[in-house]
Amino acid sequence: MIDYGDLMCSHSGSTGVLWEMAKNEVDAIERMRYCSRAYNNESNDQLNALWGFFTHSGKRKYFMAAEAFGRHMADVDICHGPAHSGRTGLIHYHNCHHWTGGVSPSHTCMAGLMLQYYLTGNRRIFDVGREIADWVLGQQEPCGIFRNSGALVREFTTPAAGTCARPAA
Repeated sequence: MIDYGDLMCSHSGSTGVLWEMAKNEVDAIERMRYCSRAYNNESNDQLNALWGFFTHSGKRKYFMAAEAFGRHMADVDICHGPAHSGRTGLIHYHNCHHWTGGVSPSHTCMAGLMLQYYLTGNRRIFDVGREIADWVLGQQEPCGIFRNSGALVREFTTPAAGTCARPAA
């Protein structure tokens, strides 16, 4: 979380864990402020909000924060490859160490990732967006509706919103 520019998840005991990691460092308070600067819950598409800060202000610090968070989200938080059969394209979330949480369709947002691709041209981000869209489209019934795999309404509304943004080949 400290090393990759990740934001604190509001559903975990991250603050205590971060303090234990950073308390003996000279810049401990600044590092804690950096990591806990914003409430985060991926269902909010925090990456999209970070890119919004940049596009509104043009400030380099917002560009750097959004770009780092997006790369981390794409490469660390999203499942990739054959080892994750059936889960490729879904995000792990809700913990300080993301891989101790489960996959979460309702938190697998891609608007921020697609905005990152459009603003930076980073092809890796584009490819991850395709993985997300492919998972979503794999959940679609022949009649066009999406299966609700959980009890929350957003279990299908977030993936459906992602499908609308599916990047072209």
